[in-house]
Amino acid sequence: MSACVTSNNKSKKEVSPLVSTEYLFDLSLHTKLFLQELDKEIASKKDGNFIPSEEFIEKYNIQKIEGDYSISGFIKVDGNFREADLVSLNIKMGSKAGEIMTIIIPLEKMAKFLELKGIKYFEINKKASIKTK
Repeated sequence: MSACVTSNNKSKKEVSPLVSTEYLFDLSLHTKLFLQELDKEIASKKDGNFIPSEEFIEKYNIQKIEGDYSISGFIKVDGNFREADLVSLNIKMGSKAGEIMTIIIPLEKMAKFLELKGIKYFEINKKASIKTK
């Protein structure tokens, strides 16, 4: 005997594509924290016109490139990776060394970037700090 249970609750909670328990590729802890904060930044903007706060820009070294707020990082790719996927999202590619590549991602494209296949690892750049004695 089996039972079928249905729910009358038709409203669905919107789930952010940025914050997940599972990603298609590995992320550094710093990158996961960044994604959580980016999600909060986006949620705090009610008018749909996303401009990150000055604090967020400073903390993560966000740059405005060709009108887009963007962040730098690097990826490690596998044989399924296609550069055309990055190009289609207006993600800038930089230095390449074997399977590692530097990139600049517009923040508005981050959710789509996290869905790409062929990437094994992603890490955003950390803001440099000068240590004095």
